[in-house]
Amino acid sequence: MFKPDRWIRQQSQQKITYECMIKAGDNVTTPLAGQRFVVGDRSAILTHTGLSKEAREKILALQAGEETEFEDVFFYAVENKPLISPFVENIVRTMEVNGVVTKIPSYGLSSYGYDIRLGRHFKVFSKDAYLYSRKGRVGVAVDLLFDEPPYEEFEDADYVVLEPHTVALGVSVEKICMPRNVSAICMAKSTFARFGVILDVTPLEAGWEGYVTLEIFNKNPFPVTIYSGVGAMQLMFVEGETCDTSYADRGGKYMDQPPVPVTPKM
Repeated sequence: MFKPDRWIRQQSQQKITYECMIKAGDNVTTPLAGQRFVVGDRSAILTHTGLSKEAREKILALQAGEETEFEDVFFYAVENKPLISPFVENIVRTMEVNGVVTKIPSYGLSSYGYDIRLGRHFKVFSKDAYLYSRKGRVGVAVDLLFDEPPYEEFEDADYVVLEPHTVALGVSVEKICMPRNVSAICMAKSTFARFGVILDVTPLEAGWEGYVTLEIFNKNPFPVTIYSGVGAMQLMFVEGETCDTSYADRGGKYMDQPPVPVTPKM
């Protein structure tokens, strides 16, 4: 089941979670059910049996990384990473281009998803440079295992022009931090598709973090101008049982992607 706007909004707020660990002699067990508290939900802590008013307030005042002990209980304050940052709570449909406010493919929070934006950094596949790099070699096919495709880089760009049948990489404005029990399905905005521009992003797996690299392909027989700052992809979040091994746990090669387009890795 796709997660609604209220869930996305709540997950994208920076907050501190209080985790309660029960001591068993010199050992500490896993958190008990019902003993995980979020700032704002004060009633959860206030109803914890045996806590005085002073103890409750002390727990609520903990900063991220701090801990306190109450009898045989440890309380930890953990800062939760926002799901989406920066987060835009409303749909934005216009922006200023060359001094003129114009309509754009929208971005921001929708009913059951979030539309991320294209950032200002592009890498455009250079066919001429690729052919030159293969001079003297048999064939001109791109070898997915051994080639590093040459890209022409455009930094801090208002826009980039894609020649016919050209591939480019873009990057999202937003950083995404996936919980370990949630994955995201990514789908292109329909405006791009109706202009003959294909955007593709593979699913964002549970536990993955980073800026999203977007693959862009102009399938038209004529050039197309792509602007930074416009809505590009919709993310739809699906929650399941917590996985045994997250993307981060297995050291996925695209973990912690920086705010620049990331080229293929093997």
